[in-house]
Amino acid sequence: MAFMWLLARVALAGLICLFLYRAARAAGLVTERDRLPRGRGRGRGELEVEAGPGVPSRGERFSLGPVTVLGRSPESDIVILDPYVSAKHAEIVRADSGFFVHDLGSANGTYVNGRRLSRERILRKGDRLELGDTVFRFRG
Repeated sequence: MAFMWLLARVALAGLICLFLYRAARAAGLVTERDRLPRGRGRGRGELEVEAGPGVPSRGERFSLGPVTVLGRSPESDIVILDPYVSAKHAEIVRADSGFFVHDLGSANGTYVNGRRLSRERILRKGDRLELGDTVFRFRG
């Protein structure tokens, strides 16, 4: 009987820890960036335009800084003149483990390799980043 009581307490503690982890993750306190090994992504990141309505033009390349905001606003680091892109559409952040992209609450969403972002995601060399009708290729 004592063993069953101990087993129930351990299971309950595990469920509480899982609940707290998922709540912290949903609140943005724990991210994929925190779980990746350190020191692998210190290289230069670059975006190359593959397609779009004209500005920026195809083939144009942009170096990524510590934080790079993409959007239609003139205050954005990469200004995209696309009617389907929000003023501040997405953000790319450089961390020790690589470059992470996340949507800034845009109306039409941000897509990586055809999948809509629901949370931040690490960019890998060759990934396609889509904002409206504008498509970038990530050059790690």
